Amino acid sequence: YDRALTIGDRLRQHREAGPYLAAAGRAEVTIEWVDGETGIHCKSRLDWLCDPLVDCDLKTAATIAYRPFRSQAWRFGYFHQMAFHRMGLESIAGIEQALRILAIESAPPYDCAVFEPEDDAVYAAGEEIKSLLVKLKWCRANDRWPGQYAQEEILRAPHWAMSDGAEEATNNG
Repeated sequence: YDRALTIGDRLRQHREAGPYLAAAGRAEVTIEWVDGETGIHCKSRLDWLCDPLVDCDLKTAATIAYRPFRSQAWRFGYFHQMAFHRMGLESIAGIEQALRILAIESAPPYDCAVFEPEDDAVYAAGEEIKSLLVKLKWCRANDRWPGQYAQEEILRAPHWAMSDGAEEATNNG
């Protein structure tokens, strides 16, 4: 509880994140819309929607160092989440809102950063979402729910696990 309060305080005090949180807005905004291409009812929850129309997503991380955080952002679907929010807000409000990730480290000294997701990455994530909505529509229509693999697959060890060390010796010496 104390750590959560400290994290909130640090974000509000941060010179870049603070103004977003101090702006007029609403927390935990639920939006619902129907996808125009598939007719699927969609629903999402935005952490903080502030005026002017900026969708702020709050994220904690072990580190906000650029390279590890950007990898985490893709692996954990932050770009996809923001793209989904954008799809919903465009459907409801008819405008493309700004996207921001307010990131804070989950341990002292609780370093903060504000990231603007790259448009190309948000677009790519949105295209993946659109293809998944089309797949969902097909699954519902056919009452078939295929997994990732249609058949048995060979599970191979990663290359590094099968290395005999000879290549490493050659490269180092």
